Amino acid sequence: MVKIKTLIKDIYSLELSEIAKNFLGSSIFYCESNKELEKIAYNLPFFTNIKTIIYPEWDCDFYDSNSASKHVLTQRIKALYQIMQNYNQAIILTTPKAVTPLTIPFKLFEKLIFCLKNGQITDIDIISQSLTDLGFNRVNNAVTYGDYAIRGDIVDIANIDSEIGYRLDIFGNIIEKIKYFDLSSQSSTPEIINSVDILPIDEIIINTQTLLTFAKNTSNSENINHKALCEGIKTMNYMHYLPFFYDRPSSFFDFFKTKYQIIISDQSESELLNLNKIIQTKYNHSLKNNKYSYPKPSEFFTFNNQ
Repeated sequence: MVKIKTLIKDIYSLELSEIAKNFLGSSIFYCESNKELEKIAYNLPFFTNIKTIIYPEWDCDFYDSNSASKHVLTQRIKALYQIMQNYNQAIILTTPKAVTPLTIPFKLFEKLIFCLKNGQITDIDIISQSLTDLGFNRVNNAVTYGDYAIRGDIVDIANIDSEIGYRLDIFGNIIEKIKYFDLSSQSSTPEIINSVDILPIDEIIINTQTLLTFAKNTSNSENINHKALCEGIKTMNYMHYLPFFYDRPSSFFDFFKTKYQIIISDQSESELLNLNKIIQTKYNHSLKNNKYSYPKPSEFFTFNNQ
């Protein structure tokens, strides 16, 4: 690990840019919180043009009664995809709490990325099923990430970015054009896009295989949440059952194919050292409420590479 020398948070961005500049690979900086992460992300472009990737922590406690917000889950999915692009140099802003939970298996994530190209031979039914498999919902008008809409030979897909989507013009069984469209006005741009990658909307993919795996891992449970999830119904706290959906969930670090270095500050180092104890305390507290039956910390979290 590399440690930030300055004690002045306002110049973290400057020192981080200097450290990253001299390293060929990914520089992972452990911020103290999502708030600090966003501040550094705002300041970094003033000091460097190195690609910056944001991987935030959940905006809920571990073993909570609620799951992380859609906004945070979207940022995390986008970050995993960007990490897979193998930039020669990149700065990843994250937190100890963000990288500790296991996530969607790398190989499954890679397999699920749905590439659409101009001139591609396909049909609307195949596109619709593929989007459903990724967790998208079919609606009348695609206005928020996770939506898709079909109107005649046009397919609208709400993109992982919050304000734009992709509009596919299908002619027969060929994708004739791919354009951007504004989610608010629903109007498309004249620009033609050669290809797009559509990503899963969540770290938990609900399909036949993952539901079978969940059922296998909770076969002895009479828990009401387990029963709902076995039927594919996402409960308020569904994210805290992530390890039960996969035989081998991946860690954040499994998505790196290039070298990386971890950079910490005094504050993030202190949090890192206490995190194991915090997680165990949260789990012990959840045991007092038998209606949850969450996976054990050893099944859910990894402290490797930290």
